[in-house]
Amino acid sequence: MPNTSRAPAAVATVIMAVIGILAFAAPWVVVKADETSLFTITLSRRAEGVSMQVGELSGSPGWAISLAVLLVITALRAWNRPVADDSAGVASSGAVVVLLAVLFTWLGRSVWLNTKHLPDGVSMHMGWAYYVSLALAVALFVVPWVVAAATEE
Repeated sequence: MPNTSRAPAAVATVIMAVIGILAFAAPWVVVKADETSLFTITLSRRAEGVSMQVGELSGSPGWAISLAVLLVITALRAWNRPVADDSAGVASSGAVVVLLAVLFTWLGRSVWLNTKHLPDGVSMHMGWAYYVSLALAVALFVVPWVVAAATEE
């Protein structure tokens, strides 16, 4: 009899929900001057610690919205699978795309922040939310499979 537990889909959904929340609420980029943090920016381009002028690091929250849509689609696909192993497989497949999306935020941070030239002594570094999201995307590969194996009868 196949394992019909919904636990792998539930665990995958929780992991993806945390990534989605981090995209809108936590610092993905830290802007520093001489190793002193000036301000942080979320993936949705919300700046914390500074008032932004029109045109400075402005733009749409497209990266965060795209990531959230990707996470919702993956979660829905995982929930629509009747067998635990199928749900875990869908979550792992989605994890590949989520991991690539998170990695591309690192590669494209100067593009999505519209920063052509930073003043001397000012640099951008990835914030803690980026690293947590990266770790969660990697966990999305493994954790649903472990949960599926643990729920077998």
